[in-house]
Amino acid sequence: MKRGQVLVCYAHGGTVAGEFARTLADNLIRNSGRIAGQSVQIGGPMIADHRNALVEKFLVQDAEWMWMVDTDMVLPSGTLKGLLTSAHWKDRPVVGALCFGSNRYANKFFPTIYAWTEEGLARGDNIDFRNQGLIEVDGTGAACILIHRSVLEKVAEEFPPPKGPFEFGWFDGPSGQQERIGEDLMFSVRVRNAGFPIYVDCDVQVGHWKPIILDVNYWERWNVMQSLRRTDGD
Repeated sequence: MKRGQVLVCYAHGGTVAGEFARTLADNLIRNSGRIAGQSVQIGGPMIADHRNALVEKFLVQDAEWMWMVDTDMVLPSGTLKGLLTSAHWKDRPVVGALCFGSNRYANKFFPTIYAWTEEGLARGDNIDFRNQGLIEVDGTGAACILIHRSVLEKVAEEFPPPKGPFEFGWFDGPSGQQERIGEDLMFSVRVRNAGFPIYVDCDVQVGHWKPIILDVNYWERWNVMQSLRRTDGD
């Protein structure tokens, strides 16, 4: 294993933000001494299959870290360096950047930070992430995440192909309630069950092209608009 080396893995489901290529190149140049290579998985909307294929490609190579990043992300120049600084092979083997997701049907916009509570799954809109720095979480997305080889080896051994570590499915929450969760959260569940912690570095903030860029600034504006709508409704 090449200590400290990173294999950059892109999951491409059909959307490529123009800023992705520029900001990715900037990160690769700034961390050129740590980059062991790149791997790309191109296909349609079956993102779980892409992620599993990338894990398989990573495990046959000898880099220590896998940086998984989706092609609709916008990556500030310090993204990879920040994740590498926060990560530790034993204490913090999985570190995600602060990313944002949305549910246009429910008019929801939230950080991809998750916790299991007695009531079920709590998303980032109910978790205070501002000014928190590095926080331990129950789950996060895989759109921009750094994962140590030991984690992928153990989880992939327990969940080999054709299903693989990333899979849509049902999960029994802390109170026994079942919730259907996506491939990223299922991966988080499996990582936690395997005994590994998961962290999000809230100081490493990236954008998500939807087609506007979802980031902290947009989150702040969105919450102001929600407050105004509630005020108008009263």
